[in-house]
Amino acid sequence: MSESGMLERFDTLAGYQAAMQSLVSHARKHLCFCERTLQESAFGARACTELMVQFLSASPSSTVRILVLDPTYLVQHCPRLLLLSRRFPQRMTIRIPVEMPSGWHQGFALADEAFFLKRHHWDWMRGEYGENRREFVVLSQVFEYVWAQALPPAGIEQLTL
Repeated sequence: MSESGMLERFDTLAGYQAAMQSLVSHARKHLCFCERTLQESAFGARACTELMVQFLSASPSSTVRILVLDPTYLVQHCPRLLLLSRRFPQRMTIRIPVEMPSGWHQGFALADEAFFLKRHHWDWMRGEYGENRREFVVLSQVFEYVWAQALPPAGIEQLTL
C-alpha cells in the first residue's frame, strides 16, 4: 500500500482481496469494515485470520469493528473470525446496520486515521485503496453514523459456541 497519498486501484476479486490484506497488514490501532456479506473479502481464509490475530496481538489497544449487512456468510463460512471475536470480545465487535444511508452501495474498510479501501458498489470488485485524508474522513463519517444505530447480530453468540 502506498503511504505517500497515492491511490492504488483494483478491479478483480484477487485485487480486492490483496488490497484488503494490505490494509489489515498496515493497520496499527484501528480497523473498521463495512460490507454487505464479507464473502468477497476473504475473511474466511486462514491468511486473513492470521493477519487479524497479528493485529490484535500487537497492541492491547487495537480494535476491530465490523458492519455486515447480511451475517449469513460470516456465520456459515468464517468460523476463525468468529472464534477471534470470542477471543478478543472487548476489542472486536460485529454489528448489523439498521439501515445504510439512502443510495449507499459501497463496501469499504478503514485503518487507523489514514488508510482506506473502497469498492464503488457492493456488486463490483472495482475500487481503490491507499492514503487520502479526505476520502478517509467521508468514509469514517458514514461508518460512525451507521455504527451508532447498528445492532449486534441476533443469535451469533449461540452459533459460535
